[in-house]
Amino acid sequence: MSIARIGKPGNYLYYLYRIQEGQILGSQLPQWLVDDPFYGSSAYFTVSNACLAVSSCVPTINYKTDGAIVQVKFQYLLPPAEMNWVRLYSWPGAFFNFPNNFTRIFNTDVFQAIKAVLEQMGYQFTEE
Repeated sequence: MSIARIGKPGNYLYYLYRIQEGQILGSQLPQWLVDDPFYGSSAYFTVSNACLAVSSCVPTINYKTDGAIVQVKFQYLLPPAEMNWVRLYSWPGAFFNFPNNFTRIFNTDVFQAIKAVLEQMGYQFTEE
């Protein structure tokens, strides 16, 4: 099971698909999921991450502790609720590319608390 996107920016269509016996089977995701006014067009990340989890392909979240701060590198975007929570308690790792969701900096104590919750949800971390 995987997710596919076709179309042009502002007019994307998203599909769940799988290959079975040499045939591609697909189903379009509903527009309310991919064009949610609250999350913007990023609500499909929940489905995308579920596809990664089913395939046991979820990349780890990498981090490096540097005294009172922790630098975090996401190899994929978290679903909107988790990403918004992470963004609330961190700041961009690269200020010239604001907003940057792939690199974030945390206070060490805050990171440890967030990491513990995300690990309970199934996310995995690797210390560099």
